[in-house]
Amino acid sequence: MLNVYINVNSRQAVLLNDWFFETVTLSDFQLTDELRLRIEQAEQVKFESCTRFTSKFNDTSLDLTKLSTGCKTLINILTFPEKIFSVSECGVNILKEIYSLRGEHSIYCKSFVSGGLDIDNDFRVITDSFEKEFHNSVDISGCMLDLEEADES
Repeated sequence: MLNVYINVNSRQAVLLNDWFFETVTLSDFQLTDELRLRIEQAEQVKFESCTRFTSKFNDTSLDLTKLSTGCKTLINILTFPEKIFSVSECGVNILKEIYSLRGEHSIYCKSFVSGGLDIDNDFRVITDSFEKEFHNSVDISGCMLDLEEADES
């Protein structure tokens, strides 16, 4: 189940994914088959080795520090499933991968945006006012819109 913390106390969440990736994750980085597939699919890159990939823009060989912040966030989430990571800097391509994660993972966001993604998965949404389970990313967005409208009234 993907735990989605929305606008709750962010002190438990890792907000600086680039920093965390480069100071913690990179030192123990293991390129699993799942991670390789997800990164190659989302970022449209091709791995040359465990630590180098070919850029989608000009076929330049780059190291892992050159991955997008969103991709580093995905790697952080998969490497440290016990931690909560902010997804505020993730593009739709990476959000699709994150929202599709199976197993126990946790993310933090100020407001949930499905980005038009209709993903079936088990989600537990935790806010200051409720905790509720959903089985589709679009349903979460609808619920959040209802809450925002209720707050405005």
